[in-house]
Amino acid sequence: MPASSTLTEQLATLGVHLPGWPKEPEGDEPDNWIERGQAYAEGVRLWRAQLRNAPESTKGVVDQLISHLHDTGQLGVWDQLVYGAIKPEVQGSPDFERWQACTKLIRSSALTPAQLLGITLEVAREQRLAAATYGLKRLLKEHPGINAQQRLQLCSELVATANTSRLMADAKTSAVDWNRAVELHEQMAGLLATAVAGEIPSKSSEGAQPTEGMPLLIELDAINNCLGSKGVHGHAVFIQICREKLPALLQSWTGERPWIVEVGCSREIIEGQNSTVQLLTLAKELELPFAGIDLDQANIEALKRDYKDCDDTWITGKGEEVLRTWDKPIAACYMDAYDFWHASHSGLRQQVYKESYGSEIDDAQCHSMHLEAACYCSDLIPSGGLLGLDDTWMENDIWEGKGALALPWLLDQGWQLLSAANRGTVLLKTGSRQ
Repeated sequence: MPASSTLTEQLATLGVHLPGWPKEPEGDEPDNWIERGQAYAEGVRLWRAQLRNAPESTKGVVDQLISHLHDTGQLGVWDQLVYGAIKPEVQGSPDFERWQACTKLIRSSALTPAQLLGITLEVAREQRLAAATYGLKRLLKEHPGINAQQRLQLCSELVATANTSRLMADAKTSAVDWNRAVELHEQMAGLLATAVAGEIPSKSSEGAQPTEGMPLLIELDAINNCLGSKGVHGHAVFIQICREKLPALLQSWTGERPWIVEVGCSREIIEGQNSTVQLLTLAKELELPFAGIDLDQANIEALKRDYKDCDDTWITGKGEEVLRTWDKPIAACYMDAYDFWHASHSGLRQQVYKESYGSEIDDAQCHSMHLEAACYCSDLIPSGGLLGLDDTWMENDIWEGKGALALPWLLDQGWQLLSAANRGTVLLKTGSRQ
């Protein structure tokens, strides 16, 4: 690895010598970015191995410098990713911090193609396959000049690094669901087969360069659908009920086409938790406009980039404030915004709340935010429309979680509770007002 990042150089001045990172080309230099991506991935492993075995004093120097650079806004996204990926082994930090950081920052537009490939291979190696397939999909979509051989190389790297045979071994010991492991193994094989087929020239493919990678994107979507079946979250039941209930509302609807709205979009690419992409699919199925609202500007910018070819609306702001001035009818709204407090929030996540609300996550603020948003939303949803409140459950006959205040208020207003499964609630608006 011929060159060093600023962080590597700064560590060297403090007596900590770690491998440098590949030099990114300038101007018209030849761009072997796939090789650089492999080198980035290998570099993460080298940093982990070297720092894991380093003296505690060395680990302390590294942590202090990185914390200082982060707090002063001088730490680049790649360096954040690397340290987030290795910190549990190096500093003993909780594993959830690693994945909240890596699966959020992999969405950053500040990453070069080689860095994006590097972190894609790293998360694949750690079996974070939703984030890994997302990274590969970004590379294919954002770099249309990739040729058939490069596409095959990228897919081969992902499949080999992900090592789906390990899933099969885990299935034999009941560590993972057998059917899901088999399906995922088949989907990965299908991705490779499609990439191989893309290398074979045919007359029908002449002049079709803009859509050459489309079959691979379809295969990646199929893999993500399989990964989405891992675990059951509140949005899954909400979407199921929307499919059952909304056609009746839309059949008799005569006004402006109502919207599907999500308040609090998915921040991290984690198996079974990416509600935003599934709500987008629902809106497309029902031919309804979609709006995503989130207070994290970086999150909204990433969503705008990822879905720039879709006619969707993305809004940076607090959900309660956006809904206060919203003037369009809403067929269904899914609220999964301000988090309730628990011990598994990373510093990266807490920072967003400190910037937006002036303090770290606070239950009282969480409850009041969802109540305020629900009040505004209640006036925008017609009879027959739906409202979902994620992370809301009953404990000792008292509603807890995000909807602790909103849920009782909605019930008092005549809303009907349809489901309280999987710590998420779904309510139907009743009455005649539209």
